[in-house]
Amino acid sequence: VLASGQVVGLLNDLPTCKDLIDTIIADAIKRIDALGALRA
Repeated sequence: VLASGQVVGLLNDLPTCKDLIDTIIADAIKRIDALGALRA
């Protein structure tokens, strides 16, 4: 476990909660679609 002072240097951006959730959902949809393409 890293202390917050050590980890803060690794952050490249700090999205809002809405942006973060939207990104997670969009990425999940892309991955689900890609899995469906493998089945076809």
